[in-house]
Amino acid sequence: MSASGGAEDVLWRLLDGQVCFDATVPLYLSELGMASTLAGAFRDRAYIPGGVYREIDGLSRSTFPAAVTLITPRCFARAIELTPDELDQVFARQRRWNGERAFDDPTEDRGEAECIQLCLRDPGRAMALCTHDHKVRADPDARGIKVLNAIHVCTVFALRGMTTVEAWAAYLGLLRRGMREVMQFPPDPRGERLFDLVVTNARARRLEAGSQ
Repeated sequence: MSASGGAEDVLWRLLDGQVCFDATVPLYLSELGMASTLAGAFRDRAYIPGGVYREIDGLSRSTFPAAVTLITPRCFARAIELTPDELDQVFARQRRWNGERAFDDPTEDRGEAECIQLCLRDPGRAMALCTHDHKVRADPDARGIKVLNAIHVCTVFALRGMTTVEAWAAYLGLLRRGMREVMQFPPDPRGERLFDLVVTNARARRLEAGSQ
């Protein structure tokens, strides 16, 4: 598949490429009891920076108790600690986003800022980033990083064994749990038809690629 940024490239990133996750999608999936589904769909190619691991761990002790299933008995993604120099860049990014508030609460947006930094390790920007944070999407450092979101993850579920109906139901479950999606697939029959079309086209491209 091509790496030109077209449909084939997106499909490759979804099914074979490395993906860095911020906490949002995993947290809400854990509330739906789908931590193992996430781990299976992205096995051996999902990554989180240390800041995201600690965020998930902390939230599992408070507002997202089901998040413990994301990290035990085995973390759904490989956790990677950043170097001191990288963490300096992370804090500079937090200051750019939050101003002096970054000194008062250095944990605010820490995971998202670390995600960008982890993706920047590869100058070819081969690692995609699954995030729902508008600050991340607008940050100049994120240019060239392929950004994924919940509908992409549910598409992977459909391509890895779920029926399209089940994967769409998972997406609706995320929205009902309170996750505000950044990619507008309306939670109605029109949105379901669009999702079905996306999955059908992706399956056709996989078959075509496999026959070449």
